[in-house]
Amino acid sequence: MSTGIGDWKSMDFDQFQYEFGDSSVPPPYHRSYTITLKGNELLFVVDSYGDILLEQRLDISADFKKEVRSLLKTFNIEHKKKTISDGCAGGTTKYIRLYKNGVEVFKGGLYFCAGDSYGDLSGDLNGFSQSFIQTFLPDLQKRIQTTE
Repeated sequence: MSTGIGDWKSMDFDQFQYEFGDSSVPPPYHRSYTITLKGNELLFVVDSYGDILLEQRLDISADFKKEVRSLLKTFNIEHKKKTISDGCAGGTTKYIRLYKNGVEVFKGGLYFCAGDSYGDLSGDLNGFSQSFIQTFLPDLQKRIQTTE
């Protein structure tokens, strides 16, 4: 059950998930991925249209929540009224999710297509994504390349 506007600021969570959905390209080139932080572990999964190409578990600091909250605040990530694409197709998606005891308590995302974005998040999600990856998985591109 997702909650409402801005609730991540005061929300207690024990798991954070960032998801990138690649554009519509042929399977050999399609690389979507999910980064999940929970406890002392980072789970990194790369897929091509649902086929798992790579799954890795890495140790992280148990205090990831503080860093995630700081990044969400720095990049002004807020829940907003959802906007819908006007027929644009082939773009990429980015989602963030918070969980408490295995239950999704917040979800927001954007669809990026032809220079515009659609969805239910405001703020600088691209800046957030870059900083999040640099903080938790700085060698992400190298890891993705191993699936080619």
